[in-house]
Amino acid sequence: MKSNEMDELRSQIDQIDQQIVELIRKRTRLTEEIGSRKKKDGLPIYRSDRHTAVYHKVARGIDQPLLRRAIQSIYREIMSLGMAAEGELSVFCTEHTPGQRDAYHAARLAFGTSVRIEPCDLQRTLEQVIVDVNAFGFLPATGEAFSHLLDLWIGTSVHPGFEKISIYAEAFSDRANEGNRYFVLSRSTVEPTGDDCTCIAFIPEKTETIESLAQCILQAGARVFETRTVETGTGTASRAQYSILDFSGHRDEAGTAMILETIKSRSRYFKILGSFPRAVVA
Repeated sequence: MKSNEMDELRSQIDQIDQQIVELIRKRTRLTEEIGSRKKKDGLPIYRSDRHTAVYHKVARGIDQPLLRRAIQSIYREIMSLGMAAEGELSVFCTEHTPGQRDAYHAARLAFGTSVRIEPCDLQRTLEQVIVDVNAFGFLPATGEAFSHLLDLWIGTSVHPGFEKISIYAEAFSDRANEGNRYFVLSRSTVEPTGDDCTCIAFIPEKTETIESLAQCILQAGARVFETRTVETGTGTASRAQYSILDFSGHRDEAGTAMILETIKSRSRYFKILGSFPRAVVA
């Protein structure tokens, strides 16, 4: 290709770059206006349902996996900028687990580089989340950190206000390969998106098992994503074993509500931990 032809192509790219920058500026000004209205209404800056919807929209019709992941990564940063422009937002990333560095990386994948992410112990994380609609907790969905969360969250000596916190979103340490799973905690709730997950903690009646109740969910037409048992209060009088079950659907949907009532009626203990959008994995 001749030099002048190359220069012409580069000139066209430069023009497109300027158009992209100008559009990002316009988008940021709009998010600032949205942020001022959210502040007046006491609404959270980060909306996990909105973010999920944007990821789906921008990737719609893109067949190439590499391009789809790149577009979603670009929009992660655009939305991160938008959240920062809307106002003060903080993500408290628990360091209760040795895998905290992985958690911080996953939080950056979820929230981008413009949002403040602060390493924090779990107790303070929950205290911050309960007093600030724009404070969000971030921790592994399994292991020691999650077990400790249940102790503080639904234990016999629950901290006042902690019961108002629920799972608001999920994230993965590797979007492409669905690596380690993480939960985002908030005092706010999220609307159904059509691709949601409900997470529950329960202690089955003696005649029931986690497997039998998971089968009940499948028979109702929902998809079971994960089942596991979490032990809390190890070595203390408040020791308990909770069954944790994640399945498709949102608590505000009629079909999901029926499933929840069925499981509750067959359990000695029952708590909905959250209904939230499934993470978009390219």
